[in-house]
Amino acid sequence: MRSVLTTVVCTAMLFAVGCSDTPEMLKGETEITGTVMMGGSPVKNVTLWLNPLGEGHPAKFNLGEDGKFTIKVIPGDFIVYFEKAPVTKELSAQKAAEAFKVIPVKYHDPKKENQVTIKSGEPATININ
Repeated sequence: MRSVLTTVVCTAMLFAVGCSDTPEMLKGETEITGTVMMGGSPVKNVTLWLNPLGEGHPAKFNLGEDGKFTIKVIPGDFIVYFEKAPVTKELSAQKAAEAFKVIPVKYHDPKKENQVTIKSGEPATININ
């Protein structure tokens, strides 16, 4: 009985530690601010994903009306892609769907051709076309 209880407790602890929504800050990780632009206008009301090609972990940010983001990453090269933003009090399902339709299809999935470089200490501007 004791071994069953120990197994249950250990499994619960592993599950709780391994399922965090917020990854721990990594060495070299820094807060980056920036804007996503398309055709000279801010990209708005979609979810931005940055997948590192080197060290680090994927990061996401829900872009608002101004296309600005603040995200913690290890500066370097990333593959950028977008998803439909989640529905909120401020963002209806229809508005989120309409915003995602504007994003070129090549940015709907992570592809090596959609690579950007983010440098430490500099605001990042991600231009998509």
